[in-house]
This record gives sequence, C-alpha cells and structure tokens, in this order.
Amino acid sequence: MSVLAAVAVMLLSAQPLRAQSIKLLTFNINGTPVIDPTRSKRISAITERLQTGAYDVALFQEAYVAQDRRDLKNLFFSSVSDEAEDGAGSLFSAAWGSGLVIASRWPIRKSHLFHYSIQTPMSKDFFLKRGLLAATVDSPAGEIDIYNTHLTHPPEAVTVRLAEIFELVEFVERFSAGRNFLLGGDLNFMPGSLESEFLSNMLGLDDACGWSDSGRCASTSGKDGRLDYIFLADRTAHVRSIRPSFTELNSENEPLYSDHFALEADLSPDLAAAAPLPNPRRQAEALRRLSVMLKKQLNEIETIGFFSGFWHVDQVNALRSIDARVKLRLAALN
Repeated sequence: MSVLAAVAVMLLSAQPLRAQSIKLLTFNINGTPVIDPTRSKRISAITERLQTGAYDVALFQEAYVAQDRRDLKNLFFSSVSDEAEDGAGSLFSAAWGSGLVIASRWPIRKSHLFHYSIQTPMSKDFFLKRGLLAATVDSPAGEIDIYNTHLTHPPEAVTVRLAEIFELVEFVERFSAGRNFLLGGDLNFMPGSLESEFLSNMLGLDDACGWSDSGRCASTSGKDGRLDYIFLADRTAHVRSIRPSFTELNSENEPLYSDHFALEADLSPDLAAAAPLPNPRRQAEALRRLSVMLKKQLNEIETIGFFSGFWHVDQVNALRSIDARVKLRLAALN
C-alpha cells in the first residue's frame, strides 16, 4: 500500500460512524486491460479523486486489472472482489474476470460472487465472466446486503440480459432471504426498458433516479444514455439526492475518468429496515413475457442450424435450464 493510500485509509477509518445518511457510489471505471493506453493514468486520477468523496460504499465495474482493484480497495476500510481474478488482467488470459468490486468504510460481514450461466455469442463477453457480487455491510443503521453487477453489453441482447436478471433474482432471494438490500452497477439497458421493468417487478425495487430519462440522471454514458443504476425499495422514502459524478471533461471534450460517468446517491439510514415487497401478480406477468422471449430465442437457435454453433452447447443448455426454471416458477404463482 502506498503512503498516500495508507493515509486515506486512516482518515476514512478514523471518522466517526455516521448514521444520518448512506453515501453510495457506482462507477464503471473502463478498466479494460491492454486495449486502452490511458487506463493506468485514468485509474490513478480516479483513486486520487475518491479520497475527497467520503463515500460510505462504492461499487466498481470493469476493474479487470489486479493492481487497479488493489488501488481502489486500499482506499476503504473493507472490500471484496473476485480474488480468483488476480491472475487476470491480460488480453491473453483465459478471461478478464467479472471486474466487480464492492468497497465499504464499514465492515463487510460476508460476501459471495455468482457468475451468470449464459454469455452473448460473438461478442467481447467471451473474454469476461459476467456476474453478481454480493456483500453484507454492517452499517450504523444495521446490516444491509449490497449487490454489484455488470450485465451483458450488446444492445440487441435483450433476452440474454433478461436471463441474467432472472438468475440474479434467484440468487438475491437466497442470499438476502427477507433482509433489505440494494443493487447497483452497469446494467446496460435504458430507463423504462423491458429489462428495467422485469428487474423492478421481480424484486419489488425502484430505480433510484425514477423512470424518467431526463433531468439530473439523464445520461451516464454519453450518447448511449443512462446505463448505470441504483435500485432499492421505496425510492421516495429513501433517496435524498442522486446525480452523476466524475463528470469532468478533458481538453478534447471527452470524459476525463472513464467512458461512463459515475452515479452517486445520498440514502436515508433507515434503508436497512425497509425490505422490498414484490407484487406476485406483476411477477407472474414479467415471467410470462420472459417465457415467450426464451422460447423465441431457443427456436431461432434451432432454426439457424449450422450457425447455431455461435452459441456454445453449454450456453444453449443454460438457456434451456433457465427456461425450465421460469416455467416452474410461473406455475407456482398461477
């Protein structure tokens, strides 16, 4: 740990535990290895800027390089990531890993990393391990489960993202088991999209920015709009403020820190006592729609014959398994 990072840890750890708010940050840092020659300089600028933010919890995506993860984690009292990724960070590694980090100024009592079973064929996702990182944070207001995820990227891969979200829902229900939680990350869909509605309906969550794609949350990814989110129970009661951050531009009028802006929120401390309550009718409607889309995707794979080789047999089997679980859950709700 550098002297500067050590000083930052001491300052953050020495501050009295605040109970009046929870300051949360989610940030895709664009840490793709090798491809971007500006990565190292940008990550250094991000870690320097983080020292002035006084964030209670931070969620990072695309932290693929081991040294970058260590630099980010050293700024906080407690942190978790996919430690198996420490051998990753090279274009020539078998995978770059999930790139997910959860860092907290409060103790993390337990954590778990779950990898989604399906990947998008013919995309950079084959270098990655898309997944969901979970951590139980012991905040002054009580324990709260924090989830960080990065869903598949291609805009047209709606069915794949929905399948990922279904597996995310299954994991959250097991891990949190009635406790309150919040979810953040780069979800790669637009506000009000089918994926956004499916996630909200299945887990009883609100988009912290609201459904509108205008105002202070209008964009976190330039022309791509808002792809970054914080989801939680009862937005009206628990979101005090939310806005993009790390929005400075360089001399060429491009984002200084990443190809995404960060999203930061001040949340009420009683969030830890407000477990979401999903509506079974809305869950059933969402599952019926997903079942139709999965059937269509599987039929297309079977129809294109030879070219279905783009879909690895394990991925097709994973899609079939998700389809079967969706039908079972739908039958239980009907």
